[in-house]
Amino acid sequence: LDDWIIVTIDDEDAKDLDDAISVRMLENGDYEVLIAIADVAEYVTTGSAIDRMALKRSTSIYPSDGVIPMLPEALSHGVCSLHPGSKKAVIALICTIQQNGQTRMNEVFEATFESQARLSYREVQAMIDCQFAHTENQSAEVIDMLSFAYDAYTILKKTADERWKLQFWVDEYKVKFSHEKPVEIITRER
Repeated sequence: LDDWIIVTIDDEDAKDLDDAISVRMLENGDYEVLIAIADVAEYVTTGSAIDRMALKRSTSIYPSDGVIPMLPEALSHGVCSLHPGSKKAVIALICTIQQNGQTRMNEVFEATFESQARLSYREVQAMIDCQFAHTENQSAEVIDMLSFAYDAYTILKKTADERWKLQFWVDEYKVKFSHEKPVEIITRER
């Protein structure tokens, strides 16, 4: 996937970067979307002790003060994590979002790629707020790709609103700790 501009977008304090995205505009004005998920099976042998433990846990757990990863940290935060600067194995899917909001699944496949940037939700929101003006912090290619991603999101949101799609917006909370004791509960910003 070397010809795609691919980034991860997570909380600032995220350790396991397990998904990534890229969007590009096609000549007809539709959007081609690439979604990549870390391919843990490349690093964990089926039936191994690690695989059995992951099966028992079934997911990572996020208590207020951190994370209990499904896989050992060396894998979840390291080898399998989609950090920029190293090629990683992924399961990828490509779909098309048409201008009318229709989507079409194109293909699902195994691949490798290197993330171009590790972004936070806050950074991406700042780019949206400044209408993707080019800055020194990110390459023009990353900013242009995120602009396409936002355009595709806008199309999907409009068609979802037209179909009266029900959405639940529930506040999420985060507990701040000091010396392993809770000191404040704050609402996570969306």
